[in-house]
Amino acid sequence: MSTFGRRITGLAIAIAIAAAVGLVLPASPALAAGPASLRPAARKATVVKPKKKATACKPTRTKKCGALPRATPAAPAPGAAPAPFTFLQTHAGGPVRWNPCQAHAYEMNRAAPSEASIAAVHAAFREIGAATGITFRFAGFVDHGYMGTNHPVNIYWAAPLEVPYLPAGATGAGMPFAVPTERGPVYSGGSVFFPRTTETTRNTALHEIGHIAGLGHVQSSSQVMATMHSAISDYSTGDRAGLQAVGAGRGCLPATPA
Repeated sequence: MSTFGRRITGLAIAIAIAAAVGLVLPASPALAAGPASLRPAARKATVVKPKKKATACKPTRTKKCGALPRATPAAPAPGAAPAPFTFLQTHAGGPVRWNPCQAHAYEMNRAAPSEASIAAVHAAFREIGAATGITFRFAGFVDHGYMGTNHPVNIYWAAPLEVPYLPAGATGAGMPFAVPTERGPVYSGGSVFFPRTTETTRNTALHEIGHIAGLGHVQSSSQVMATMHSAISDYSTGDRAGLQAVGAGRGCLPATPA
């Protein structure tokens, strides 16, 4: 991700609920444009927009809960340490999570700028699996564009402005999607967008796939999940603590579409 700051946490699309904030662009003709409050935002190199608080998701039989990022954490009080990790969405006092007792698939389109970019994404999923105990398996390459489905995890390389979630200057956008269950919302898929004109670095892949796992932004520049760009190329102590908190150690959840 070199010289760019990270994009505002991946936000939910039309199937996601809760309010989200940040830079919103006109919808692409290829996508259904929901209200501005439901569109994901992406970070640009030097601009950080003020955030609004997200409202809680209340899933019903006909409404699915997407993982909407909370606003970027406020700067800590003088002398206080930054939060080591945050969650994109919480429910009943805990983080919304993936069911660790089933495997989850991810797929990629064929527009990656290089083999190295593809390798960086595979490596990020392996890191997530090792840190959380959750299995993510590669389901193959696809030729279709953005589908807007809630499973599996879709990885897309696209031109800036080709989709409304990837404005010019953004380094990526990642957002997990949740479905309602008897125990509350459970992640079942998501989407990650990378610019196809820029190499996807290890840092960028770790950050965006970290959002897919359920982590939000932090103020600490020593973490991969830092709000602004950092050169960190491995998950740090706070990142790993957050991944453990959304991982298999918290037990099984209801099965979701695989």
